Amino acid sequence: MNCEFHPVLMANNHCHYCNKYFCEHCSDDIQIGRVTGITAACFICGGELDSVSTSSDIEPFWTRLGAIYRYPMATQPIVAIVVIALLTSMLGQWGLFALVPMIAINLYSFACLRNTASGNKEAPGFEASFEGSIMPVVYVGVSTFLAVLLSGLSFSYFGDGMGILVSFFFVLIMPAAITVIAIEGRLMPALQLSRLIGILKATGASYFVMVLFVIVMLLSMEVLSAMFANTNFNSLSIFLTSVIGNYYNIVIFHILGYLVYQHHVELGYRITGNAGFKEKPTRNPSQRSAANLEVLVKAGKFEAARDVARDNLKPDSSLWEWRRTFKLLCAATPAQDVESYFNRYLNKLRESGEVDKIAEAYLLLVRAKPEFIIDDDEVTLEVAAALQQNGKFQQSIALIRKLPEESKDSVIIGRSLQLLASGFESLPSSNEHAEHFKTLHALHVAREQ
Repeated sequence: MNCEFHPVLMANNHCHYCNKYFCEHCSDDIQIGRVTGITAACFICGGELDSVSTSSDIEPFWTRLGAIYRYPMATQPIVAIVVIALLTSMLGQWGLFALVPMIAINLYSFACLRNTASGNKEAPGFEASFEGSIMPVVYVGVSTFLAVLLSGLSFSYFGDGMGILVSFFFVLIMPAAITVIAIEGRLMPALQLSRLIGILKATGASYFVMVLFVIVMLLSMEVLSAMFANTNFNSLSIFLTSVIGNYYNIVIFHILGYLVYQHHVELGYRITGNAGFKEKPTRNPSQRSAANLEVLVKAGKFEAARDVARDNLKPDSSLWEWRRTFKLLCAATPAQDVESYFNRYLNKLRESGEVDKIAEAYLLLVRAKPEFIIDDDEVTLEVAAALQQNGKFQQSIALIRKLPEESKDSVIIGRSLQLLASGFESLPSSNEHAEHFKTLHALHVAREQ
């Protein structure tokens, strides 16, 4: 289903009150206390929107275990597993260089997590490892260190019972921490207990099933590694155990990514196709207001759009915001406050050096309120001159025709006569009128002298 107002874009949300589908741009962001605290609302009616894509549309990971275990069997993952295992066996005695293979497999595993979270079920190329920074690997290391430290302190100070309980707790929440680090690339959200518990609540039973599978895989990895560790060839043992560890590492991160993909609606994330998977962004007030106005105008809700534009307008707002507000005030029915706004808008046009827009503003206003009369002679002459500059001679003449008779200011009378003469001169078959007002203007000047 495509967006109501952007037909080339797929809709992300649906309003069951208005029965309309909206893309992300046409949906409002509101805070309701989900994991990220963001969901979508309708700009038109204000009701909460339903996501077009829900977790119920995505099969859970435990129904596709065969595909999950085959995930690292593609060419790119196999090459990564074997090459990193070779590096592990070669650099194992080289001090800090031994960390290089561990960092490499974790970088690739993070790439697999993000790739899966974006809905891609095929493993990425190894070059995806270099698209992000090394910091997520560091953050996971910090998180793991803190978990081990706190578990050890619990055993030391509170006994085995508390130590086991704390250790189990960290085993339970560590996948959530890794997921947050992988998706957002930050450490602090992964250390916020409320955030991690929020992920457990949002994913529900799926999370606990995932943790169970991860524990089983880690135990299997230990058993297989122990079997190959007894070989007489030390380098071969290191190579084989590294292959097993690398394989399971990729599978585990793939499952974490799939869990995010399965529950992206509840987690408040959005799928961005090939660009990856990231937290749904919030817009600043100006961007949100612009999107709100666009939707309301396209929906024909001019009165609501007028109120939004007027409420958000500030003295330092840009000229296009002032112009947009003025047009909305003219388009809305009834056209409230448009007369008082007209003078403010003219001042903004003068400040911006766009006096050529004065004629457009006046014509919009009289179209909305035909009975409108400018109550300032100086402004009247300014508008009349602007109308003539835009070729609107009849409108200019109609605006100031009675001004020479009604005004008592000789300067105003002289300028209005001059404008009337030039206006009639520019109209076809109006030479008599032009000559008449030229004569009146000459008499006026002579009298004043």
